[in-house]
Amino acid sequence: MRLTHPLPWYWLIGLFALFLQSPAWALGSQPFIKDSFLDLREDLADATRAGRLLMVVYEQEGCPYCAQLHQVHFQDRAIVERIRQGFDVIQLDLWGGREVTTFSGESMSEKAFARQSRVQFSPTLVFYDAKGREIHRMTGLHKPDRFKAELDYLASRSYEKMSFREYSAKQAAKPRAQGLIKEPFFAQTDDLKALSQRAAADNKVLALLFEQANCEDCQRLHDRNFMDGDTVKLLTDHFVMVQIDLAGNRKLRDLNGKPSTEAKLARSLNVQQAPTMLFFDSRGQEILRYEHHLIPEHFANLLTFLGSHAYRQHASFIDWLRALAAERATAN
Repeated sequence: MRLTHPLPWYWLIGLFALFLQSPAWALGSQPFIKDSFLDLREDLADATRAGRLLMVVYEQEGCPYCAQLHQVHFQDRAIVERIRQGFDVIQLDLWGGREVTTFSGESMSEKAFARQSRVQFSPTLVFYDAKGREIHRMTGLHKPDRFKAELDYLASRSYEKMSFREYSAKQAAKPRAQGLIKEPFFAQTDDLKALSQRAAADNKVLALLFEQANCEDCQRLHDRNFMDGDTVKLLTDHFVMVQIDLAGNRKLRDLNGKPSTEAKLARSLNVQQAPTMLFFDSRGQEILRYEHHLIPEHFANLLTFLGSHAYRQHASFIDWLRALAAERATAN
């Protein structure tokens, strides 16, 4: 399918710049990043012996969000102290060719391991317990305060007793006063299975947007992304989007047609924070998810990738971005 409303050319400038191999945008380095042989079994054993968790940071050159991770988050003394005390950190290049030995003993390149791990965005931080099981994932760049809260959640081993959503709710002091922000293009339904089937029949992508009251990042998503005319056009033409209250009690039928509630649906899909967007294909299988929010230009790129069904031909969103950038560069 070809999008009927392609992105303006000036939006693609940022996309091209994202992949320029400029030394100023090379992978960041930090004293606490381990000098590893990339045998994850050994790295995991080292972390476990020291009583820490293993953190794997996926990045790529030319990524402004990765640069901010190093220039802001990794310069915050409180964050650095938390990392030094509770985590062993390994850095992987989303496009790298270094050999990685996985937890199961399989050997492959950094790039192949990132695809196997379903990493779609940079930066992505994945955390593993002593058995090599993924226990938490930060997709995209989370704000410093949330970043600290997630590190505390992991370092305190609270993940053994509750989800991060439950943990953050216990820590929150704000009263639940403000309701969810509504948009005219949100689909109104209590039957997600039927809506998924209708979306498939119309060759559209189903999107579930999980939000909550008193959510600053949700507010920003609505104020910046959903007020952009080109973004709304993409959503209207190529998506069916449903808003779900992360803590809501509204009854609905899930994607399998089973009775549920908004809160139960969030738990079953392992949605940990707001906003989180989940996108599903015509079979009801999750294509990808994104936590937090993207600036309008990058959000529109993501919608173009999904709405054009480019995910069927490309291993990930970042693979499509690089292929598109190369194609445009050759054409010019």
